[in-house]
Amino acid sequence: MVLTPQRKRQIENEAIRLRWDIWNERGKLWPGRQPHPLEVLNPQIAANILGYDLQYVPALSLPFSNTGGETAGVLDRPKKTILVAECYGREVRSFTSGHELGHVVLHDQHIMHRDLPIRGLEQEPTDAVEREANYFAGCYLMPPEFLSRVFKGMFGAAPFTFDYAAASFLRPQDLGSLLYAPHGSLITYRALASARSYAGRAFGHSLAEMFQVSIATMAIRLRELDLVRHAIES
Repeated sequence: MVLTPQRKRQIENEAIRLRWDIWNERGKLWPGRQPHPLEVLNPQIAANILGYDLQYVPALSLPFSNTGGETAGVLDRPKKTILVAECYGREVRSFTSGHELGHVVLHDQHIMHRDLPIRGLEQEPTDAVEREANYFAGCYLMPPEFLSRVFKGMFGAAPFTFDYAAASFLRPQDLGSLLYAPHGSLITYRALASARSYAGRAFGHSLAEMFQVSIATMAIRLRELDLVRHAIES
């Protein structure tokens, strides 16, 4: 089931509202200083604002689950707790945390909910509830205004025109794969999401690393926000 533009906007508004709730409590959360915008995106702080305790644990083994398979996140509404496994890596931990926050904010039908490892937006569940939770995670972890500002600081413009010069800076040995990528491909977006330098400037961290999401997830978000314009159409 595809999310409608109206539902996407509703979900994005919920993510914005949660970030504002955190910002309004910044004096208590970060006494004596202003938080960095990335700190505001911390899922543990968001969970606290929602009245939940989000804990990172080495791994999850659930005796109540008879479905088998791996478990990366558990939402327990009666206990107001969220457990997220660390064993799948930082990207899965971060996105799974955002996904569980999405269930808290958007859905109330699950008393006890279990999620498989979720790497990011590149996973497209068939279940509408899971798709909504994924979309919320993307909206919360990669806010449009902040991501656009960071993107512009790194690449000089937002939206950014992807042309011959851009391809030369990002992949000088393989210009064709970027300039003439198939229609709908994420190749150019992935190149930007994973870049640690551009036009002679080193960033230290790529966009994906900075926001603690997978390269594919950041690429999808850049496309969603229309931050890249292609000068050469394939």
